[in-house]
Amino acid sequence: MDNSGFQKIKEIDFTENSARPPGIMRPRMFRQAMIKDRDNNIYAVYGDRLKKGTPDAEKLPWGITLTPDGTSYKGTVWPGTVAGILPSNLFSNGVLAEFSVGASLMKWKAKCLTNGKQITSVQIVVDATDPPAQVLVPSALPAEAWFVFGLTFEGSSYRTLGPNNPTVLYSQVIITDKTTAPPPGIPGVDRWYQIIFQ
Repeated sequence: MDNSGFQKIKEIDFTENSARPPGIMRPRMFRQAMIKDRDNNIYAVYGDRLKKGTPDAEKLPWGITLTPDGTSYKGTVWPGTVAGILPSNLFSNGVLAEFSVGASLMKWKAKCLTNGKQITSVQIVVDATDPPAQVLVPSALPAEAWFVFGLTFEGSSYRTLGPNNPTVLYSQVIITDKTTAPPPGIPGVDRWYQIIFQ
């Protein structure tokens, strides 16, 4: 290659232990990129420096982090709440619990139990099935309600929620007449409610 068109400005002595020699100014614009290796490890690249890290999306509430485990993966969920309640199986022995998943499409769900008036407990369930529909009961909330907060497929994870914890709404769905006439003074209708996560 012909370098005759370039003018040598100054000889720079690089040292083995530094990314840039002393006295050299940082550029005003410093590019950053995220890359993954074959083992699905995330790296942040700063010029000639390589730093292992975790993407911010995985640190949002309900974000899923996967690590290879032979032919399958182990996943953890960043802490999130439903109606202010943490999932009962989010932690194990003081650290984030690990959920084992394969490479096939897996649905990460929150199972919410109620006492008929409000959500009382939450549990994380990971499998390939769709969440069951809410079973409506008259004049009370359903006994349980589910929502999918993430998906994993072939070592990648995807959020299905916004950047925050889900908002819980209790919504009246229908009003029906009672099948038998109630005593005098008692309303002759049933109100049916559902739980909406958004």
